[in-house]
Amino acid sequence: MLLSTSVQVELDEQMKNAVFLALTIFSLVSASFLLVIAPINAQTTVPTSISIALKPNPVGTGQMVAFEFQVTPAPPTSNDRFVNLSAGISPGGWDFPVSTNATGGATLFYSFNQTGNRVFFVSFPGQSFKNAKYMNPQKVR
Repeated sequence: MLLSTSVQVELDEQMKNAVFLALTIFSLVSASFLLVIAPINAQTTVPTSISIALKPNPVGTGQMVAFEFQVTPAPPTSNDRFVNLSAGISPGGWDFPVSTNATGGATLFYSFNQTGNRVFFVSFPGQSFKNAKYMNPQKVR
């Protein structure tokens, strides 16, 4: 009798090990399958605004003015920049593409060669990053 009980205990132990191994494999396969079919996060839309400043203001003929602007909030990471902004001055000035620094700001310099009123402007078309779309395309004067 002792021999048959020992064989039965050994078989029960092997059965437990086999069930444990099967459940472990099933769990790992299930978990990896969930990672593969996990939904992709949708982009968040982030509203933006632009502020501009001229320093000094007013300015005289032949004097340099610093044209500063800031898009807020800043880009999502310190490696990101806002690109394809349009900045300029009218009438008769310039209008060209500009990129910001990591904080969302930029400074341009202009020297007036004649008196008169000028309009400085910045236009931001919006921009998408990995998980966020910075919106509210706008032109600020």
